[in-house]
Amino acid sequence: MIPTMTPFIEQINQTSDNATRMSGASMRRVFSRIHALLLVRGILSAVILVLVRTVGMFELT
Repeated sequence: MIPTMTPFIEQINQTSDNATRMSGASMRRVFSRIHALLLVRGILSAVILVLVRTVGMFELT
């Protein structure tokens, strides 16, 4: 999952974090409103790849 999630984590812009923090948002709100929404596609693609690999290994045994 780590190699799949790395590009999605790197795309998060620090200026948007700083802007929301200066607007008074807590770290929990920054994560839930910005980071989680940006990482949804990466999480879904990583889950699909892990599922495919798991099914492939199951058939092998």
